[in-house]
This record gives sequence, structure tokens and C-alpha cells, in this order.
Amino acid sequence: MTRVTALAISLLMLFYLLHWITKWRLPQANVQAPAVRSWKKKKLKPGETWVQVFETASREEAAFIQMRLEEENIAVTVFEQAKKNLSGVTPPGFGIVVPKEQSPYAQQLIFRYLERNDTPRKE
Repeated sequence: MTRVTALAISLLMLFYLLHWITKWRLPQANVQAPAVRSWKKKKLKPGETWVQVFETASREEAAFIQMRLEEENIAVTVFEQAKKNLSGVTPPGFGIVVPKEQSPYAQQLIFRYLERNDTPRKE
């Protein structure tokens, strides 16, 4: 076989392989893609009332709840609490606040996460 013949056979095999690959398809699953969420944060209204919906001693749990609520497009703020106990010592604590009109939905989501034990709680 000459080089030209070998090259021609290789090109024909390559063409056939590419043709076969383009015609061969996997069966399509009947699955819909999840809806794409907007990652734009809502504009905050001046003078808006915020309410505390959750309290924890764990910074990780507070960050987890904050992340979950932000995924649902709920404006959320985590703050470190300054409560003193009877001995005058301030224990670590974190509060989560959301706008008042979003608080019922936020409380439902938090309850669902705690019910599923989906948060990184420290016992």
C-alpha cells in the first residue's frame, strides 16, 4: 500500500466515523430544566420594617439559613446579638431578619429546613 492509498482509507474511515457519531443519539428523557431564578436582589424600600424570624448560637447555621433564604429571593440580614444572661456574660448569638411582608414565607422555609434537619446544627 502506498502512502496515498493509506491516507485515503484513513480519511474514509474518519468520515464514516464522524457520520456515524452525528447520526447516533441518546434517547431523550422527558425532563424539564428547572426555572432559572433571577439573582438580582430586590430594591429595599426606605423605612421598611424588618422582623427577626430566627435565632441561633451557631454562625454556620445562620449563614446556611441566610444562603437558603437568598436563594428564594428573600432579602435577609444576619446580625450578632448582644443579649446578656443572668451572670452578665454575653453568649454568642445570631439573629436573622427579613422584611415584614416576606416573614411568613421565610418562616415556612426555615421550618421546612429544620424539619428535614437540613441545617448544620451543633448539639
